[in-house]
Amino acid sequence: MPLLTLLAWQIAFYSSNGRFSLNLFDRNIMNVGVATIRVRLPENSSLKGKRSVIKSVTAQVRNRFNVAIAEVDDLDAWQIATLGVSCVSNDSQHTNEVLSKVVSFIGNGRFDLEMLDYEIELLPV
Repeated sequence: MPLLTLLAWQIAFYSSNGRFSLNLFDRNIMNVGVATIRVRLPENSSLKGKRSVIKSVTAQVRNRFNVAIAEVDDLDAWQIATLGVSCVSNDSQHTNEVLSKVVSFIGNGRFDLEMLDYEIELLPV
């Protein structure tokens, strides 16, 4: 078997504790983080007012954190909204930090909403 083929399958590293190996095909090249944030708009009385608040939140989050964000559920409810936020990175810790900061920003921001629930999911791809 040619040397390049062997190197493509497995690279062996040596440390002071002994030998360990890293399989190149088992590494996660990309990590996708998805946050689902459910919010309530208590002082809202119309879909137009809801759209105004959600548009402001999504624009500020998009500009500050460079993530994709959209309203994904409860589109016809006046006082409830579900936001979906996604982030792609090569480091799962970075992805988790960014999404946690987004959740904190929305929860502690000066928006006319209150956070009901959130969920962060990291997917290695």
